[in-house]
Amino acid sequence: MAKIPFKWLPASWGLKGKSYDLAEANYYHTGRELDYKLLEVEKNHGLSEKEYNSKFNNLQHQYGLIADYDYALNNVKIDNNGEIPAEDRLRLELLHNKIDEYEYDKSLVFLDFPDADTVKHKVSMLAVDFKHGKIEKNKFEKTTATLKEEPWIDIVDHGFDPKQGVNGVYFEFDWNEYWVDFLRKNGYHGFNDEQIVEQWFSDVCRTQVDGTPVENDTVPFNSSRAITRQYPNDDGSTGYS
Repeated sequence: MAKIPFKWLPASWGLKGKSYDLAEANYYHTGRELDYKLLEVEKNHGLSEKEYNSKFNNLQHQYGLIADYDYALNNVKIDNNGEIPAEDRLRLELLHNKIDEYEYDKSLVFLDFPDADTVKHKVSMLAVDFKHGKIEKNKFEKTTATLKEEPWIDIVDHGFDPKQGVNGVYFEFDWNEYWVDFLRKNGYHGFNDEQIVEQWFSDVCRTQVDGTPVENDTVPFNSSRAITRQYPNDDGSTGYS
């Protein structure tokens, strides 16, 4: 059964403009249809485009017509160029499981240091990999130091071999090329890197035993035997590539 036209009703008499349109909308519509009609009335009577889009987005989300992620994305403040700030978009993608924390952290590195060939970018990416357990501490520290062209050495193993008797205490090292360069600059020489590191370590040990001072004595170990070994990278080389 058709309704009596709204304009014939006494309730419409005397109404004008926005008041008339709102009353008419409430007369003809209910539920979701009414909500959209009332928003249309607001738009026709001066609601700004920005306010309209925000309220329309809210209605779409309220009635399940857009996903939570799209709803949140539509409500993010845009920058002066009319774009959603990249960091805000990434944060929403993480919050709504579009990306995991590893991808989020890597993307932040690209925002801070977009040139993948720079040392800052590579070091930051290494830090992300280490944070998320993608690489071991030794590799993280060695590669970071090498990228920065800084000397680095570490004890990767040590212990006592009873078969060697009193000489059974041992230390096993890993280092980068800049550590050997550092030793060369401080008076150590040899046919290869291992000899240079062994000379340095022998001096360090002698210093601890007889008190003989050694210039640049940086690591005070007491051992009768050193196993010097430079651990290779994934590609088999001992330098960073």
